[in-house]
Amino acid sequence: PAQSGPLWHAVLRQWPSFLGYALSFLLIGVVWVNHHLVFHVIERVDLGLLWYNLLLLLDVAFMPFPTNLLANALISHRDGTTAAIFYGSTLIVGGVLFNLTWFHASRHHRLLHADTSPEVIRAMGRRFVGGTGLCAVITLLSLVQVDLSLACYILTLTYYGVTGVRSST
Repeated sequence: PAQSGPLWHAVLRQWPSFLGYALSFLLIGVVWVNHHLVFHVIERVDLGLLWYNLLLLLDVAFMPFPTNLLANALISHRDGTTAAIFYGSTLIVGGVLFNLTWFHASRHHRLLHADTSPEVIRAMGRRFVGGTGLCAVITLLSLVQVDLSLACYILTLTYYGVTGVRSST
């Protein structure tokens, strides 16, 4: 019992690591949900789509690294801006890859189900481009206020995780 106090305090000092884990999990969940929305309207795949999708997976698999850097910077109170920019840049790359995946599949309606409406195609495109742009703005915010940028990432990921574009016609 006497040793549980210091351990509890040590665990609490690691809050950035827990936040980083939660942020990574939220990000992977949001990518998974939106990936599901995209592939709900995709009827066929080709080699290009597979490669874009694989590059997106590479970015998602890489995310724990910048997340860990960010958590360590928050714990050490050093290099927070650099770590936040690196984290945000990785999000932007993922957003670009998600957009490339979507635009490759939706271009000329060639890989989509025939009944996918133009409105759904445009709405999904706007959603993905908008999310990538928002990540870019939040990454720039990291230059001024790291903590606020982290809060904005959490809000943005939460929004993209709980909202979606109807994929039916």
